Amino acid sequence: MLTAGGYQVRSAVSGPDALAVHADEGCDLLIADVVMPDMSGPRLAEILRRTHPQLPVLYVSGYIDGILGPNRLCTPETDVIEKPFTAAELLAAVNKALEAAPRTDGLAADRSGPAEDQPYAPA
Repeated sequence: MLTAGGYQVRSAVSGPDALAVHADEGCDLLIADVVMPDMSGPRLAEILRRTHPQLPVLYVSGYIDGILGPNRLCTPETDVIEKPFTAAELLAAVNKALEAAPRTDGLAADRSGPAEDQPYAPA
């Protein structure tokens, strides 16, 4: 869905794999499931934000009530897209997360979507 939407995607099969991918290639947006084997999405984001504090994060979950309930894996302000979702919903959520992220290069954010300098996100 992301590739068809014009984004360059790097994927990882686990939290530790995502850390390795990020160390090698970096990313403009982290998209992670909230509940994953080995490491939760919020824990992965916490680790990545130690060195990249402005990294935008979009969580994916099929358990919105559970993650926002008593366990509080995420806060109500967290960007979460609930499964199942359409390609249009995912692309809208990605665009929103990228638009809200502060730019670290001093340039104004381009709100028109992916361009030749395409953002990518480990999935």
